[in-house]
Amino acid sequence: MRKIPFFVMLLLGILPAFEGVYGEEEKMDFEKLLLGKKVILSFGLYQSGATDVSQQYVKYLNGLGKFLQENRELVIEIGGHTDNTGTTEVNVTISQKRAREVQEYIMHSFGILSYRLEVKGYASEFPIADNLTAEGRARNRRIEITPLKHIDPDGRVTYIRHDVFSKAVSEPDFKNAHLNEGLFHMDRVLTRQKSHASVTFMDQSKIALAPKSLMVMYARNVEQKPVSRKTNVELLTGGLRTKLKKLRGDFQVETPSSQINADSVEIQVDVDPSLLSAISVYDGLTKVSAVGVTVAVPKGYGTTVQLGQEPAPPEPLPPPAQLLEPLEATLMLPPTADTTDVEFMWIQVEKKYKLQIATTSEFDEILQEEYSTESKIILPFGLGTYHWRLAAKSESGLEGFAAQSSFTITEYREPADLPWELALVAVGVGAEGEEESAGTIIEGDVVRTIEDTYPIAGKTAPGTQITVNDEVYQLGADGTFECKVSLNEGWNDINIKAHHPDYKEHSFHFVVIYRNLWGTAPYIIFKVFHAVATEEYVNNACFQIGTNLALGPFFEGELSAGVTELGWDETTGDYGRNIWAIPVSGELHLMLRKKFNTPYLSLGLTGYFAFPRRLSDDSIETEFFLSPELGIGYAFPTISMPFKMEVKYACFPENKPFNSDVVHGFLFNFKVRL
Repeated sequence: MRKIPFFVMLLLGILPAFEGVYGEEEKMDFEKLLLGKKVILSFGLYQSGATDVSQQYVKYLNGLGKFLQENRELVIEIGGHTDNTGTTEVNVTISQKRAREVQEYIMHSFGILSYRLEVKGYASEFPIADNLTAEGRARNRRIEITPLKHIDPDGRVTYIRHDVFSKAVSEPDFKNAHLNEGLFHMDRVLTRQKSHASVTFMDQSKIALAPKSLMVMYARNVEQKPVSRKTNVELLTGGLRTKLKKLRGDFQVETPSSQINADSVEIQVDVDPSLLSAISVYDGLTKVSAVGVTVAVPKGYGTTVQLGQEPAPPEPLPPPAQLLEPLEATLMLPPTADTTDVEFMWIQVEKKYKLQIATTSEFDEILQEEYSTESKIILPFGLGTYHWRLAAKSESGLEGFAAQSSFTITEYREPADLPWELALVAVGVGAEGEEESAGTIIEGDVVRTIEDTYPIAGKTAPGTQITVNDEVYQLGADGTFECKVSLNEGWNDINIKAHHPDYKEHSFHFVVIYRNLWGTAPYIIFKVFHAVATEEYVNNACFQIGTNLALGPFFEGELSAGVTELGWDETTGDYGRNIWAIPVSGELHLMLRKKFNTPYLSLGLTGYFAFPRRLSDDSIETEFFLSPELGIGYAFPTISMPFKMEVKYACFPENKPFNSDVVHGFLFNFKVRL
């Protein structure tokens, strides 16, 4: 067997002892502090009587410092211990110095505040090894970390929208904030453009941070405060809105130009780039101080403070705007679209407005904030329910009371047809002239009545809004409705619209002719005669005024008279080329259907009282002749008056006014009821 050198055997005997002293501490688990267990920071790193933090000690302190940064609610005790050499008084001093050195290193290296690091010197009172050996005394020269308590943060980040950052006093720079992150003394919260955040205190009071804001949190609930101040938060720039509970009456905000003590639940504080502070008070009383002067601002008022100046006298806040739309509305997302444009409209009373969109009526989670100098803003939104509020901004920067409403955007679905059991039962006039029930009227029907009002009754889905000629009527609980429409003499367009949010809008249109039997309606008639099969006759135009006679459901009569000029290409015989005449017409119309767009047949006869002029003695003669007319017409309403067009065959005397020959032609009639 080969012999092992003596120095190798000696080294192998020493290594296990060093592994027990140092190797275990490199693996120490600081998580035990969260479970209430103590951690011995190191063994054998202090020489007898020494208190300085050695280089070998730094790696353990760095681990503790990082752990305390990550667990900011933890308060610990740093306990210093010695061996039993020396007097008790000397050992107490040494143990205290050892603990103090550790405290100062962690404070300066990791920014841990002193109230989280309590220091205690125990001298040799609690040994963990035998002081009779050198190894035991080395183990007793130690630092013990004992968890004392978990403190609640002063507040938490409870809402984040887009780019929001936070910075603890122990951290060198800002980092991305996260939900439910605890905020302690001197912590900062920063929002970028288009970003929002909410901070909630332990009593559930809340602060909503506007875009481009920087806020500093100050401690309020720890026994050992690093600084003595009453301020809850400091707003360096941007804006915040409070929603307080228990902190009411003891809530203070500091800005670069003012100190604000709010005995209010809700205030708005804004700091612009010039460091002008604007404070709007919505309830209670708020005291604003600057350069030694305090101004009391009551509910409904606000004040502004320039840097280095006294607070301005309180002025009334702008009144709330009157919202127009969307008001408690339900909108549909267009097919195949992710968003739809929503138009926000209001009646303008100030030059500038702030519009906020949130997910709740408390506006704890603001999705969007926009400013406008107009009376409307158009923004895109996807599916969901949204709440919006609008507040006017005065020229001095004060924000007025807000008016708010909500809207919901749902998935697009093709709405079903509205249940429409609209039996329009009305008093009509029959073919023989007697009153009768008109029965169920269909779309586009034309009915006649001799009454000056027309009763309508129907039934549809409950909750439907019925509009008859722009007048809204109420439905009964079962969806029935009744109304009477006042009629004008002649044609009356009846337009019914039925709107229900769950169905397609239903429109219904028909015409009621209010006229006594044999009643009349005046017409203006313009006739154009186009001759065919002749080169001598000149086309002529005729202007007449007539009246329409209601003869029954399918028949109308028409009488008219006017003036026209009959003309030829050249003078014939002893008569002038142009002859003035007075036409008198009678017509009978047969309606082909009872609709407001109605084709009809027309049979007519026009008598012409002609006045030819003799060229020999310049005298005027009087003659009479007839022109039969046969054709087809079409009647339809235009706005509120019926308009008719007719095409007819007609005939006139040829060349000489008084022979038996005729000129054939087409007669184009245009008629408008007055």
